[in-house]
Amino acid sequence: MTIEQVNKILATISIQEKGDWLSIYQRLCSRKLPSDEEIEECMSKMRCNAICLEDKRYPKQLKKIYQPPFVLFYYGDISLISDESKCVSVVGSRESTPYGENVTREIVSDIAKDYNIVSGLALGIDAVAHQACIDAHGKTIAVLPSGIDYCHPKINYPIYKEIKQNHLLLSEYPDKEVPEQEHCRSRNRIVAALSKMVLVTEAHERSGTLLTVGCALNSNIEVGAVPYPVGENSECNRMIKDGALLIENGNDVRTFMMGWQEMKNLK
Repeated sequence: MTIEQVNKILATISIQEKGDWLSIYQRLCSRKLPSDEEIEECMSKMRCNAICLEDKRYPKQLKKIYQPPFVLFYYGDISLISDESKCVSVVGSRESTPYGENVTREIVSDIAKDYNIVSGLALGIDAVAHQACIDAHGKTIAVLPSGIDYCHPKINYPIYKEIKQNHLLLSEYPDKEVPEQEHCRSRNRIVAALSKMVLVTEAHERSGTLLTVGCALNSNIEVGAVPYPVGENSECNRMIKDGALLIENGNDVRTFMMGWQEMKNLK
């Protein structure tokens, strides 16, 4: 069986199971594979591209996480995630402040020429990070909690459209699947795994951003955080106290990323 055939079979199962990891796993364990007719029908309706876990283009670092996606549906340049040392994940609060937005723009604008920016296309910091990268003529990757053909939230559609056409749009969910709360949590593990560093530019107490941080730590991925003024409700300061890298500007990001790359080259 060729990798193209495997891609089609897994993509069809994923479409039939609406991207649900456990349902896909159970299908594979029971060997309930789709018929040739079902595969042909799904492939004829699928507008995006797809790669499976066994495809050589599938990111190696993503295979190491808990429940790696069996299929990644995508639009754009899949090679943007071929090397985690060229990617920085930038995440933060949906209820962003002017301080958080400004520092996100400054850092992303500075590093966009050197690194691809990964984020989750959510409201607040995610959207700011994507847009800052686009404005700086860099490349950005958006990981969706919804089906690949469903923009969530809808207010971010202009960014979604730009990334779809000129960057890389990713999801483990097919078609126009509406996002559920669990989908957002699942998305975070992918956002963290695609980079060598997760940078938190703003996070409040009980922020969903902390889930992404947890995913990064579980995968031994470095976490950086932007410091906040004393007395503010900032999880960033707590993360720095707990050992996260203190990131004030783009050069701080480069120092870590270049140092890691040098260690990688020595191996």
